[in-house]
Amino acid sequence: RWQEIVNGNVKIAESLSNLREQFIELIEKVKAVQMDNTSPLIQDFFSTNQKHYKFPLSTNFENYEQEMKQFDTKFKSQSQHFFRLQTIIRLFPEAEEIAINAENWDFSLNLFVEFLEKWRMDYTAVALKYIDIKFGGAESNKYYSDQQAIDEMEKNEASGNISKLLRLGWAFLTPSTLSRVPFKPSAELPFLLTFVQKKNVDDDQGDNMVFYRRYTQEILQRNASHKSLEGFDDEPDILEPGSSHEPSSEGGNDVEIYHNPKICVLSKDVWAKINYQQDLKKLLGKAKSNKLVSPKGPGSKDNQSLIYHSFGKACDDVRILSLDPLPIELKSIFCRTENHKSKPEKVMAYDWIYDIFPKCCDIFLRDHEFNLNECQRLCKFLQTMKDQNILPFERIFYKEKEIKEQSDPIIDLKKSPSMFIFLEDYDLDDEESEAKQKENDLDNEEEMLQKQMTKMLSEVSWCFQPKGQIAFCKSIYEHQNTMFIPSKVPTFVL
Repeated sequence: RWQEIVNGNVKIAESLSNLREQFIELIEKVKAVQMDNTSPLIQDFFSTNQKHYKFPLSTNFENYEQEMKQFDTKFKSQSQHFFRLQTIIRLFPEAEEIAINAENWDFSLNLFVEFLEKWRMDYTAVALKYIDIKFGGAESNKYYSDQQAIDEMEKNEASGNISKLLRLGWAFLTPSTLSRVPFKPSAELPFLLTFVQKKNVDDDQGDNMVFYRRYTQEILQRNASHKSLEGFDDEPDILEPGSSHEPSSEGGNDVEIYHNPKICVLSKDVWAKINYQQDLKKLLGKAKSNKLVSPKGPGSKDNQSLIYHSFGKACDDVRILSLDPLPIELKSIFCRTENHKSKPEKVMAYDWIYDIFPKCCDIFLRDHEFNLNECQRLCKFLQTMKDQNILPFERIFYKEKEIKEQSDPIIDLKKSPSMFIFLEDYDLDDEESEAKQKENDLDNEEEMLQKQMTKMLSEVSWCFQPKGQIAFCKSIYEHQNTMFIPSKVPTFVL
């Protein structure tokens, strides 16, 4: 294409080269891009895989009108023109915000999930933080856009991907706006449904109902799920849009809460706020020892059996577990004692976590450092489970390390009082040189340690992302039909 335009003309080549450099310098400073009213040519460019893209017009201006008519006919015959975010961030590498037309957005969210999963949870090279989806028309406003976005996501069955995006570090602020968020679960009172039921049974309140709304239901503005507080069926009912539930006529009180039973937060802050600590600790201990069985035998309908059944089902429902940081009261539940250098030390017991939460996918241990000993414990557990053909967990988030700011001699020189200093005259004194050498030795030692841990994890089919201190299972990003799709739990709705 370049040869076709230049056609051997050096002046044209130089002019275009200068324009190209100016254009690159300009777009590298762009922080926000508005793309909600683009021409068909621009839409074609951003929606086409760049490996196969070919500019539809020739350099023959006499054929311009005819070629444009042919292009318009072809463009209108295509039903989808979804923009590819990979192309956008390549062209605007520093853009943090984009506004995109709804016609160019894939409301199934498959393309966005595909884009994010390729980064393997490391977005340090991605500046994008905010996406605003715009709907055109005379009725265009925020309320209209949100309602239209909900309709489109429902039509394209996007509920599973809404949850998946949250696990990938992106959340819906509204149904038509998305934002990057930290890898951190929202605060939830643990096992709230079980203990609301327990209180209801203890107080003999009758067959009341509890309504609870999850993240996906909130975004799609669906009606809340509901359960009977008397028996707790194995699966909750989902109220269809337009349906309703009549309150109990026997004087009982229905309970309505915002709660996500798939998230269990047992952090120190949350633990301090709950008033059922002793009961919860006792049930967690029984779950760890596989003793959630009533003395009257399985299938009993007494109150204790109902609570055990409800708690066991709640443990099975948990997909995200946060022990960040772990309360002292729960160390006996999740930690075992090991001797290190003749000194007893509490260490994380991954097998106990699995015994309590067998279907958990993500574990947050952000107060827990991932060192060589921790890596060995994790790998030992994973190997034991692998030998049994069991795939436990998908991702474990450990304590993040502080990013060291490396000084640049050239930048230091620019900040110095005099600019008349030559680089060859810029020498470190003995103390600074020794400190620098120690720092380099530590960096080299850490790098070697990192390689050792990466190799150990690889032997049990796991990986490690050092920037986020995240250990994760390789199989959750298996390459299938040019898309990375989590394999263990392909869809779970938060």
